[in-house]
Amino acid sequence: MKIDFQFIKKWEPKYDEIESDQGKYLTLINNVSEDIQTHHSISIETFERIINWKSARIKGFIKWDQFDTYQSVFRLIINSQHVDKMSELVVLPGIGAPVASTILHFIFPGIYPIYDFRTVEVLHYFDYLKSKVVGPKHYLEFQKTMAKIRTSLVHYDLRQIDRALFSFHKLNPEKFKNYYKKRPFKCHYMKDSNSTDRNMREKKANLTIPEKVKTICEELGRDGEVIKRKDIIEKAKKFEINESSILPADYCDNTQTGQWSKYNFLHSIGRGKYILAKH
Repeated sequence: MKIDFQFIKKWEPKYDEIESDQGKYLTLINNVSEDIQTHHSISIETFERIINWKSARIKGFIKWDQFDTYQSVFRLIINSQHVDKMSELVVLPGIGAPVASTILHFIFPGIYPIYDFRTVEVLHYFDYLKSKVVGPKHYLEFQKTMAKIRTSLVHYDLRQIDRALFSFHKLNPEKFKNYYKKRPFKCHYMKDSNSTDRNMREKKANLTIPEKVKTICEELGRDGEVIKRKDIIEKAKKFEINESSILPADYCDNTQTGQWSKYNFLHSIGRGKYILAKH
């Protein structure tokens, strides 16, 4: 299937059947435009509205008492044509690629599409993207792909294409339920659960829980695969780890509990979904 006029015509209107945020979206477009004209940046009030619109759960990770730093970066990406705008944003506390893309979209709605795992999965499903990983390094490929689709659909803008892709994903869960193929789990520290090899048992016994979880995640997340919490728990049984000890947020580089940990080897991309962090 191609993402063409008929696809957008069918799926874009369905967005309003499953979401009710279009009014707030249009208001934010106006808010950001007014802020830029007045302050050449984004106000703290508008910034908070953007966060609430895209991902309210990250509000606790934003350093609100350091908003001057955020505002300086906003001013830089608004006024400079020679900076990597995504890279400037994702170094700010609490700002991952999806939220960074949302900020960029509200500033430059005709240039920067909103980055979301749903839109990425649909584009990958239809072979428009090579990778299904959501991260700063993959945003440029996503942006170029969306721009090509936009060029071929002169009557639709980036937001309308985004709405169509989101709707298709949300209303076709059976297509994506088992989208990420399961790979056989092979642990470097144990050949099988009945192994009697003394060295293997000693290595297993000497691992800390974070090291065991890291080993599991490295196996599940190789080649950019998305890691699901339920799969981590399933594999953790081989390490005799209690389910209550599996708290992936503690190992994420973009969560409040994980970002300062030496074991932040995961990156959260949604509820119960992770990828291996890039360090």
